[in-house]
Amino acid sequence: VDNMHFGSVGGSGASGRELYNNSVFIVPSGSKYELRKSENATLYKWHEARMPLAIAVGGGSGEAQPPVAFSLAMTSNLTLANGAETLVPFDNAVIDTDNGLTENKYVVKKAGLYDLSYSTQVSKTDDIVWVKSYLRVNGNNITSDDSNFDYNTKVSGVTNSNSKVVQLEVGDEITLAVRGATSSATSLNCVANDTFLSGHMVSSITEGEVKEKEAIVFRGELSANQTVSSNTMTRVNLDNATIDTDNAFVDGKFKPSVAGYYQVSGAVNQYCDPSSTSTVSAIYKNGELTQYGTNTQLTGGSGIVYQDLVSDVIYLDPDHVLDDGSVGDYIELYGQVVGATSSAIRGGTNWGTFLSAHLITGQSTGGGSGGG
Repeated sequence: VDNMHFGSVGGSGASGRELYNNSVFIVPSGSKYELRKSENATLYKWHEARMPLAIAVGGGSGEAQPPVAFSLAMTSNLTLANGAETLVPFDNAVIDTDNGLTENKYVVKKAGLYDLSYSTQVSKTDDIVWVKSYLRVNGNNITSDDSNFDYNTKVSGVTNSNSKVVQLEVGDEITLAVRGATSSATSLNCVANDTFLSGHMVSSITEGEVKEKEAIVFRGELSANQTVSSNTMTRVNLDNATIDTDNAFVDGKFKPSVAGYYQVSGAVNQYCDPSSTSTVSAIYKNGELTQYGTNTQLTGGSGIVYQDLVSDVIYLDPDHVLDDGSVGDYIELYGQVVGATSSAIRGGTNWGTFLSAHLITGQSTGGGSGGG
């Protein structure tokens, strides 16, 4: 962004692990940006969308406040003691509209629904056996990512990432913690250039006579383990909506009542015996594949891939007539795991199987002139 390094995803296939990562980055308005890649990487898709400033209704003339957004980074690598948990000491605010970076953490200045994302990369040449990362609000875990390998499949680099939509209040503190272990019981490096914490408010903020229209935000989860066939892409039977401002949760699907572009994210966590070596997530729209997830696999030896992530920007229209005569676009979460004895997708609170979405195109009604 403006010829400066802004963020990275990915890892080294030479270490026995292939990574196909996608991620969401918030870029300041007016900036010039480009995507650079290594020789062996292939870019299949690129989606982008403009963040709305507000959603205005009625006849007000007030000006909308700017959106709340932040992206935090480290200025230097972080040394991790073997097996010990360490808070990531963020000291560089690439974006911070509300000056929330305080003592290596983000402190919320405005209450609302936020979409939070993070990524960590930990490195140690041919020696890593596991890495775990935790996203926390006020010291409590809200989501995490976990990568494990056996002692015969040591790797050089591990990227963990996840995201979640949460309700935050003024004064809430957002932190990121990471820990890892090596076969030699020596320290590891958390790489500054490839570790970040970002977020933005997805509910609108207005002042004056401009009225707020509630944001459309959804998060569905799987409450219990779901048995599936090994190595088969299967619909995840989501059954618990922890956030649903539009009453859009229908038979395990997200089916909104407002047309527009939606930021959609999902993840699938495995529960196999032995643990899955290939865990794949996917987003389906109207019963057809729209986007595969990171599709992280081990190319040699044995190991564990607990969770796979997927995200995309998708247009949904509640008035669209589908081929079967039904009306209204919808999205679903699918997953694929590999287990020699038994295969299941893991359910339960904070175990990482979820589908979330929020509207990112502004909607305005009435004859007002409020900023939108």
